[in-house]
Amino acid sequence: MALAERILNGRFGDKLVDHRTYAFCGDGCLMEGVAQEAISLAGHLGLSKLTLVFDDNATTIDGTTSVATSEDHIKRFEAANWATIRIDGHDMKEIENAFAFAAISDRPTLIAARTRIGYGAPTKEGKSVAHGAPLGTEEVAGLKASLGWETPAFEIPAPILNAWRLAGQRSRNLRQDWSERLSASGRGGEFSAAVEGQRSGDLEAHFTGAIAALVANPVKEPVRKSSQRACGLLLRDLEELIGGSADLTGSVLSAAETMRPIVPNDYSGNHVSYGVREHAMAAVMNGMAAHGGVFPYGGTYLTFSDYCRPSLRLAALMQLSVVFLFSHDSIGVGEDGPTHQPIEQLASLRAIPGLNVYRPADAIEALECWYDAANRNGPAAMVVSRQATPQVRTRAENHMPARRGGYVLSPSDGPRDATLLATGTEVALALAVKDVLQVEGYKIAVVSMPCWERFDEQDSIYQRDVLGNAARFSIEAGSRFGWTQYVGHRDHAFGIDDFGLSAPGPQVFEEKGLTVEPIARRIMERLTRSEAEQTLA
Repeated sequence: MALAERILNGRFGDKLVDHRTYAFCGDGCLMEGVAQEAISLAGHLGLSKLTLVFDDNATTIDGTTSVATSEDHIKRFEAANWATIRIDGHDMKEIENAFAFAAISDRPTLIAARTRIGYGAPTKEGKSVAHGAPLGTEEVAGLKASLGWETPAFEIPAPILNAWRLAGQRSRNLRQDWSERLSASGRGGEFSAAVEGQRSGDLEAHFTGAIAALVANPVKEPVRKSSQRACGLLLRDLEELIGGSADLTGSVLSAAETMRPIVPNDYSGNHVSYGVREHAMAAVMNGMAAHGGVFPYGGTYLTFSDYCRPSLRLAALMQLSVVFLFSHDSIGVGEDGPTHQPIEQLASLRAIPGLNVYRPADAIEALECWYDAANRNGPAAMVVSRQATPQVRTRAENHMPARRGGYVLSPSDGPRDATLLATGTEVALALAVKDVLQVEGYKIAVVSMPCWERFDEQDSIYQRDVLGNAARFSIEAGSRFGWTQYVGHRDHAFGIDDFGLSAPGPQVFEEKGLTVEPIARRIMERLTRSEAEQTLA
């Protein structure tokens, strides 16, 4: 959120964007790995308008923090380029002075407020039992007595009520002043469009024009390159687009050619170098999207999506408009071996409710999937290949069919004997399998399914027309998990149920049986068996 504020400040200036971000954390929060990633990045970027208030009570569920950690938080933050101040968290004057200190700091600020958990509770103060369980009636009564609290339940003492009302009036005045500045700036429409995520009409024209150009001049290229082209098109119309990568900019091609880096003290760029901090990258993008005025995306390898999992889930839960760009999407990665060859990741991403998972087959589908992700509320995972793939779409369409999640890419010559479903680079493989089956006399349709979630949103008539009534088979270089909902039988799903190999990509595909001849042969065996079973019936 603090980074989004600085980015918007760079765009709109101090008169329109100049607010502070306050965050609160406890001992357990700072034990999480993502905390160190975020602390390090915030300090590096010099986010001086960020203040973190640390409830330093040295207590977690299992007891005092000494059972699990012995680090000095002050030194830790100072090493990461933060300003720090330690205070008594029960002293109002020290609290006031600490916030005043943070307001003039030229670095992000940690306020380490030493407190006692359950403060005032007669038998539970300073004990972990006060961490996550109710104090109980007697303990609450004792707490009120020790604090001198005599006000009945559900009543607010006048001094507190008046203080809140004064704060509310002060905020209303500040809001009114800001609204007048916005009106006088002449940029109200631009500001509202950015904050509300409005898309200009030119965006569709630019994308349809680019698609027409690809139809006229097909390309064979990695889909990560096609994705980069899509980001460049988005940037022409969406100044709020902010890219980034976890130290893999040149590999995942996250930066469009015209993008400029966001660096300490200069936030006017539009690409963030997150470093090797995948979890923080995903969390920071969520924060920027929640702040508003920024449409973030960030890239890493698909296998490393596991590092991003908590933030992926939160993005879906909160329906934040974020695009998680995942490249190197299959065993086609090759020699990097099983550690870098994703198998279960696609299935696990599809299992997250509210997350649209796109796996485009070629340059045209990449444009259509990015356009769809940019025009929908909620998060998306854009899964793209490292290896080059031929352009499977070679004719003009009146609409963007990939936006419907699945469509008939290559119809059959007559009533179908089978339908082949595929995603990503395996769509080209499915088309090659179709060619072999057609020679054998089978009538085959090929369906590209770049996004299951979008396809499942379509009406039943459209789904039935696309899937057909004939036998269905799926081809995807990953776990077969989930495909039975479309093909009916597990042995109709061609995929990988173990890990990959360290070898050139084509060799790994061959070892896993994901090449034309083995797939065509097995499909013919199943179709022949099905015909025999029908004859016996």
